[in-house]
Amino acid sequence: MKWDRDPPSRYLVVGGDKRGREELWAKAVGVEGLFVDAAPPPREILVLRGCAPAGRLAAAIADEGAQTSLGILTLEMCEADRIEWWDLVDATVIAHRREAADPLSVDVVVGAGVADPERWAGAPESPRFRLLTDGDRPAGTCSRVDGLYRRPRMRARPPLLLVGCEPAGRLDTLRDPDRHERGWEFELRALDRAGRVMNSKSVDVEIQNAYPSVLGTALLDVAIRFTDAFQLLPTAARPVREASSTGAS
Repeated sequence: MKWDRDPPSRYLVVGGDKRGREELWAKAVGVEGLFVDAAPPPREILVLRGCAPAGRLAAAIADEGAQTSLGILTLEMCEADRIEWWDLVDATVIAHRREAADPLSVDVVVGAGVADPERWAGAPESPRFRLLTDGDRPAGTCSRVDGLYRRPRMRARPPLLLVGCEPAGRLDTLRDPDRHERGWEFELRALDRAGRVMNSKSVDVEIQNAYPSVLGTALLDVAIRFTDAFQLLPTAARPVREASSTGAS
């Protein structure tokens, strides 16, 4: 099917009515912010305490005076039946110091982008750390990591903007900012140029704002924020989506 609107709608917002039946909640001309490359994790300074280095970490420590990159250094934390993995992105050895009482034990200062595991469980009481590079190559062990469990690190997710949104059904309340709800669960369906559904994704969102659209008439631009683990698409996926929308192979 084709919409009788110029420009045409490229997305549908589909939810459920009070009886749980599928219902069209909105049409939208476009979605801005759907194709976004993930922001790199924030860089921090960590101290690997009581290290018995091996592999690339041992080689980096032996290279005195050089700040050596380890690529991604994975920390595997084990405590009883609890296991967590931390990725230190573009980890660089800044300095190291051998313990006088134990010359085989080294404290290593690294700078890295620290990516938290998906679930944050707080600092363990008696952790044991195994170090890995290149995914699974052993790089030694350490007794603790100063600065690792300081706080959860939240990566900011850019807001999504439904451009040229024509609300209907339950979303018609967007026209009254004092009346509409904030939290919603619905399907976002992308259409090709013939109006056929290419793909859909169920999302949980919080509506941050709704205001008259830059496209004019009675349309709205609606800013939303995802409240679940919805994954945005990388910018490299945009040409694939555009080819699919035209039927090109």
